[in-house]
Order: sequence, then structure tokens, then C-alpha cells
Amino acid sequence: MPAPPPEIRRRTPGQVVTRFAPSPTGYLHIGGARTALFNWAFARRHGGVFILRLEDTDVARSTDESTRKIIEDLQWLGLNWDEGPAPPPELSPEPAHPKEGQVGGFGPYFQSQRGDLYRQWLEKLRAAGRVYDDKGAVRFRMPEHDITVHDLVLGDVTIQRAQLEDFIVFKGEASGGGPTFHFANVVDDATMGVTHVLRAQEHLMNTPKHLALFEAFGLEPPKYAHMPLIFNADGSKMSKRDKAKAARQKGQMWIKNNPSVSMAQFADEVCTLWRTVRQISDGLALDPPIVMQFLEKKSDDPTATLAVALKTGTRLPEIDVHDFRQSGYLVDVLLNYLALLGWSPEGKDEAGGERFDKDFVARQFSIERLGKTNARFDRAKLLAFNAERLQKMPPEDFAKALRDHRPLPLGQGDTDWWAPLANDARRWAWFATAYQPRTRTLSEPFAREAGLFFVLLDEQVICDPKAVEKVLKKNSGAGLAALRELRPVLDAITDWQPATIHKAVEDFAANSGGGRPMGEVAQPIRVAVSGGTVSPPIDLTLAILGKQATLNRIDRCLNTVTGN
Repeated sequence: MPAPPPEIRRRTPGQVVTRFAPSPTGYLHIGGARTALFNWAFARRHGGVFILRLEDTDVARSTDESTRKIIEDLQWLGLNWDEGPAPPPELSPEPAHPKEGQVGGFGPYFQSQRGDLYRQWLEKLRAAGRVYDDKGAVRFRMPEHDITVHDLVLGDVTIQRAQLEDFIVFKGEASGGGPTFHFANVVDDATMGVTHVLRAQEHLMNTPKHLALFEAFGLEPPKYAHMPLIFNADGSKMSKRDKAKAARQKGQMWIKNNPSVSMAQFADEVCTLWRTVRQISDGLALDPPIVMQFLEKKSDDPTATLAVALKTGTRLPEIDVHDFRQSGYLVDVLLNYLALLGWSPEGKDEAGGERFDKDFVARQFSIERLGKTNARFDRAKLLAFNAERLQKMPPEDFAKALRDHRPLPLGQGDTDWWAPLANDARRWAWFATAYQPRTRTLSEPFAREAGLFFVLLDEQVICDPKAVEKVLKKNSGAGLAALRELRPVLDAITDWQPATIHKAVEDFAANSGGGRPMGEVAQPIRVAVSGGTVSPPIDLTLAILGKQATLNRIDRCLNTVTGN
């Protein structure tokens, strides 16, 4: 065997070194987040080094934006790395590029910056007679023997020689040139001193190629641990297309259930709604032809996915870490749940059971307790975890978390709809109090079907026709009568806060019309101020909304329904 290449720098003997090496081609997938968590935890458990390395040799798909997104998601998760890209300054309006100021003495940590190194190692294979040219590409010659992967999770897995094919290590110029994933991966692990590679089982069949390269270089390979895959609860693969599929199905069903509305009309309505509420969505451009192509399965356009989901009230399945952040999951809850996907702790947290934080994972993590079977991602269980944690938070902590998570304006000139409410400490505390007992994620209180009516302009609140018929017009307009009689009672309240509002409404119900049930008074008010039949308790609802907006909306409702 040839002597080890001289470029390899030596680390401290016995030091554990792990790495997380994503391709910056989009948001960080939840499966990648679990891989990062386990590599981070293993390094922390053994006092070792955790590396973040960006495999960005795919020039056509790798972007700086995706690099930043991955870094931001890892920062949010709290999975700090010892070596790798420098995280962008949080407060800088123009953060430095992650390639600038990299941390660690074994970089650079972007494959796109390691081209000369890869060519040097390629020449070592040429000198050893282990590669040959194939139509412009360079192909590696596999050894003439079986290869056994000594896997720390699955045990020994032997691949017969007949199944091993020579493979390309350097692409031809027509394909952009440069190293393939297999070659760059091995060179990087070798030169960075990686001792343990924890990755998903889908990479198991890549490992014989990697072991063959290590053998050709005369180097000891790292130890491999291939972890169980993560699937949806129904056993299907967690794919980014799941979001498009869910929105499309709801959109098609909506059209089917409304035969008077054509697909083209539906597409127009989707785009109109999208433009109206762009401050609480992604604010991306959208036109009807794109929506129609989406509905006809001709594209999985991400903006059309979000817009159709908004129109149909569809809760899209979260796939990427960014999705869970946007949905309002707490980071500790998400990490807690991820740790349980394929790993079982030997110890328990102080309260016992399955609730623990990432520091507990770092103290307890061991490869020996990784499972062999694929994990199922149970969103209902995660949602229950999150709801439990939110509802047990101290009220002031929940109010702060809710305020920090609130939708913000997306661009210059956009209106921050929530600012007036969020900047009013008393009203914001009432808003948090109203939703904490019922919320499952931090995003739910802001949703169109929940608290959005609080920040709409009074004239934007449209009463649902079914609610008008059922609550206001039924029984010869009893609801309208109650609303008309209650209006001056509310106007007379000088101390506008939940307790006084509750007493005024309660006294009115008891003393009017021979005594009315509270619901017969509260529901007409709810329809008038929110447009529907669901809101927090009526005293909190009116307190949060404010006196003037309450009276304005009651007046608009009375005038609209009665035609006066």
C-alpha cells in the first residue's frame, strides 16, 4: 500500500471527530437535522470536535442563500459547531458571507474551495494505477475482493465483488468537471481527521465505495454508523412534494364542492387572497396560470402551494426545519422529538418519561442505543408535545414567545399589522392569556381562522353568511335585537377591561328579555366583531379588540345585515 499522503494533518490521538455535511440546495430537511443532532451529541458526549462542512460542488443547485438558511436553522437548533463556516452576524444588515472567516485549522470547509486538494489526491490514485479515463471522466477501479462494512448499528454488511462496479471520481468537462460526491467525501473525511460518520441508512450502499477509496489511499477509514430512516406516519417517505400534494388535493376538492366556480376563477381568487394577506405569508409573486398549472399537476410551485393552502385552509405537512420554525414549534420540543426517532435513552430526565432537552441528549447519547428499524414521524405526537409545553409555560414567558414569533412585515413599505397590538403591553397580555390554554403552536393565534380578525381594519371584517342566518336572523332576528340593545351598554363602559366587560354583558343577559342565556348574547357580539362564531371568551375578545373597534364593528354589522 502507498504511504499516507503527507497533506494529512494529525489530530490529538483518540480524539472523537464527527461532521455534518449537507448540500446547500434548499432548506435543512428534518432528517438532516436529526443527523446533525446525533453527530453533535456524540462529539459532545466524548469531548470531541463537531464539524460543519458544506458539500457545494453541485454548482447548478448549490446557492449562497441555501447555505445561510442551513446555518440559521442549525443556529436556531442550538447545534453549535467547533469547525466550519463562520455564522453571519445577527445584527448586521449585510452579514459577511459564511465562507469568510471560517473557524478551524482543517479547512476550508466548503468543497467548492478545495479543488486543488482534490486534484492532488486524484494524482495519487493515478500514480497507484487505480483510475482510468472514460469518455472525459475519471473512473475508479474497484478492488478484486468483497468489501465488508463494519457498521456500528447494523453489524457487518458484506458486498460481493460481483456487485461492485467501477465508479466515476472526477466528472468530465461536459458535466462541469470536478470531484464526485464519493471522492470529495472521502478526501474531506481523511484530511479533516473524521473518526466517526453517523448518517442515514440510505448511504449504506455508498460505503463500500468509500472504504475502497480509503484502502487505495492507504488510510484507516472512520467508523460508520448508519441510522434508521425517518418516514411519515403512513410509512411513505418524507418528501418536500408532500406539501404540494396536500394543497393540490384540497384545491381540487374545493373546486369539486363548488361546481359554480371554474378552475380559472378559483385560481383568480387564490391570487387575490395571496396579494391581500402577503404580509403574513411569503409575499412572493403569483399569477393565475401558475396556480392552474399547479392544480393540473404540471408543477409543484412552492408559492402556489402556499397560496392554495391559504385559500383552502390547509395545514401543510412540515418537512424542513424552516417549516417547523414558521409553524411555531419550540426548539427544545422539536429536538426532544427528533432524538426519539431511532434512539432511546438509557436514563430519563428529572421528570421521567420522554421529555428532555438537547443537553440531556449530549450526556446520554450512545450509538449502541440507536435502532435498526425505520422511524415513523408522528406529527400528532409532536403537536401534543408542543401544546403541552406551551400551555405549561409561565404566562409572561408565553406572551414573550408569542410576541417574538408574531408575523413581521416582509419588505420595505409593508404594514406590520400586529405592531399596534404587540406594542400595547396590557392588550398583548390579554391576547396571550386568551390563546395560551388552546394553542398548540405559536403560529396558531395569528391564523386567519383564529386571531387575525383582531388586527384587520374594521371594514375588512366580513360576517359569515351562515353565522348571520343562524345567530343573528334566526328566531325573528333575536340575535340582532340583542346586539342592538347591548350596544349602548358597551358604549357606557368607562373602564374597558375583561372584568368590567364580563359583568356588563352578564348583567345585560340576566336583566333583558326576561333573562337570556349568556350564549344568546355573546354569540351575536362574536359574529359582529370577528365575522364568525369562534373566538376567545367574549370579555377577553372585546378587551383585546378595544372599545372603539368593538362599537364600529357592531354598527357595521347592524347596518349591513338590516340594510340600514
